[in-house]
Amino acid sequence: MNLQRPDFAVDAMLGKLAKKLRVIGYNAKYSSSIEDEKLIELARKENRIVLTKDELLTKNAEKSGIKSVLIRGNDEIEQIIQVKKAIGLSNFVMDTNFSRCVSCNGTKSVLDL
Repeated sequence: MNLQRPDFAVDAMLGKLAKKLRVIGYNAKYSSSIEDEKLIELARKENRIVLTKDELLTKNAEKSGIKSVLIRGNDEIEQIIQVKKAIGLSNFVMDTNFSRCVSCNGTKSVLDL
């Protein structure tokens, strides 16, 4: 994981946050149906930070040695600020050079037309 541009594993309750993170250039894997254990395993394998609103998932991730952030509130901008503060990023800013597809999390590419 690049500490300047960390990657995230986002739980099923935070789909809108995952999309916002992608728009501002962060790799945020998300599935609306992933089980907690699989999300923790994904975070472990791909060195991602778990983002969740589920206190039990946060505890289980941390017991497994996975960094996690317990998100409060429903406003995506406030949630992004929470993530920034929790992981200590001073330059957590939007960079369209890194923007990702909000649907599939893929990197953008230029089309020759």
